[in-house]
Amino acid sequence: MKKNIIIVILSISFFCCKSTLDKESNLEIIQTHFSNKNFIQAVHKIDILLAEEDLDNDFILELKNIKVNCLFELKQYIRCVRLINDIIYYFPNDESLYLMRGDSYQYIDNNDSALQDYSTLIDRFNNIDAYKRRGTLYIKLGWLTKANVDVDKVLELDSNHNGSLNNKGVILVEWGEYDKALEYYRKSLKVKPNKITYLNIGDFYDKIN
Repeated sequence: MKKNIIIVILSISFFCCKSTLDKESNLEIIQTHFSNKNFIQAVHKIDILLAEEDLDNDFILELKNIKVNCLFELKQYIRCVRLINDIIYYFPNDESLYLMRGDSYQYIDNNDSALQDYSTLIDRFNNIDAYKRRGTLYIKLGWLTKANVDVDKVLELDSNHNGSLNNKGVILVEWGEYDKALEYYRKSLKVKPNKITYLNIGDFYDKIN
């Protein structure tokens, strides 16, 4: 009897160890795919694992979280949104999920939902990236007064925030404050030379000439 009990215990221990090793091994493979930008292979591997039975819930959520990032990188934004909706309940404080879903909504032209996610991040976490993205979206929608509030908030938190320096220039051009706009464009380029600001400066000179 004791011998049988020992065999059962050893069998369970072996199964648990093997399961843990398989889990770690599979995660390592997936993370390697992701690091090497082999997102399709990573998603394929994740889907194979998710089809298996008896996976613990934490492992399932971990796999789905990685899959979300893969789908975003693959520009499969609708699938990305659907999967985030499926898992965000379990990660209520994961700011990256709200940000990624907001960005995905923008890419599929669901601006109202994008604004909602950015506003949630701002209200709950005072997230600087959400201020920046919401400000940029407000500019896109032509809501310059609201955009200016968000841009100023970002620059209050980080005076050298390149994207918001550029956005401030865009707003000031639209308001006809050309000298100030040029100052912000130049500061943006000083912080980090970038194509968008150069293009905006080109548009700026076209506008005033």
